[in-house]
Amino acid sequence: MKYRKMISNIEYLKNRKGLKILNNEGKNLLNFEHHRKLLDWIDESKLYIPFITHNPNAVFYIEKNFNKINNKGLCKNPNVMHIFEENPHLIDWDYIVDNKNAIHLLKKNLDKINLAKLWYNQNPEAIKMLENNVNTLSDDNWRDLCFNQYAVDLLENNFDKINWYVTSLIKLDIS
Repeated sequence: MKYRKMISNIEYLKNRKGLKILNNEGKNLLNFEHHRKLLDWIDESKLYIPFITHNPNAVFYIEKNFNKINNKGLCKNPNVMHIFEENPHLIDWDYIVDNKNAIHLLKKNLDKINLAKLWYNQNPEAIKMLENNVNTLSDDNWRDLCFNQYAVDLLENNFDKINWYVTSLIKLDIS
């Protein structure tokens, strides 16, 4: 538990050389300046792999330790599309549907995804896919779609479906 807490308390700080991931004591957990490898003092067995699969800067570690990786977490990572292009059998379609960099995979595999889940995807192309399939959206999907900044045009064209409570809560350019 101690290590999970340490990993969950990681602070992400940007600097000129790239992203450094520091623990609570300020020690760098990953060394991005030197061939993107774990630092020598890190006990790899204590890393919490599900968090690493989500980390877009840990592709080097994911590729090296592929046998330990959780596909669901990996589907959320925007920088591993090359892995899925080479290994499409690894894709969990329920999880990759909201990955903004997976839009090309989603377009090729419309029959494998739940189009209604595209509301969360922050790629404008996902909203275009929804525009062609508005009949698949439930009231809950329309409510959720109100959270997506790229859905303004779609919502304007379906004014009766707007959830005004949700729309009032978020920062949309509606002027």
